[in-house]
Amino acid sequence: MAAELDTTDDGHVIREHVSSNVIVRRATIEDLSIVTDFAFALEQGLLHHDTTRRRISHEGLFELHAKRLRDEEPEWRYTYHIAEQDGVPVGFIFGKAPHPQKSYDFTHLQGIHVVENARKTGVAEALVRQFVETAEERGVGHVIANVYIGSRGHGFFARLGWHATLDPLNQQMFHMTMPGR
Repeated sequence: MAAELDTTDDGHVIREHVSSNVIVRRATIEDLSIVTDFAFALEQGLLHHDTTRRRISHEGLFELHAKRLRDEEPEWRYTYHIAEQDGVPVGFIFGKAPHPQKSYDFTHLQGIHVVENARKTGVAEALVRQFVETAEERGVGHVIANVYIGSRGHGFFARLGWHATLDPLNQQMFHMTMPGR
């Protein structure tokens, strides 16, 4: 699918994807409440797969993502994108890459969430495509994601052609690697 480039008044790049009238845009600090709500929903879903996972409060997620959106992490640069349909936020994706002065050549896709009524409409694929494009624009050679075995995420990334390798430290997870890498 072809993407049409456009920019907002403040210079942020928007890519409008043809499928499902989805617009994927870079998130800013002004989107913090949207990011936090989506992150909280994502976190609740992850607790079903990993009962040993530490619960994080909504307030804790707000503080964590505020720091990341402001680029206040010394080791990592975080990237967030929000998907909208008809002007309504319906999903987000975020991940981290080492700061440019670091020698690592990867971006770690850390989370993706799409609201229930927007699933299976191309939103998640548009988010992943934008995330990968952003990584490639920054010269990053590898995009990885960790997903639980048997989860919707595992099937989703497999359908996109990503390659799975069993995580040697956590036998419940796969490392998914972008195709062609």
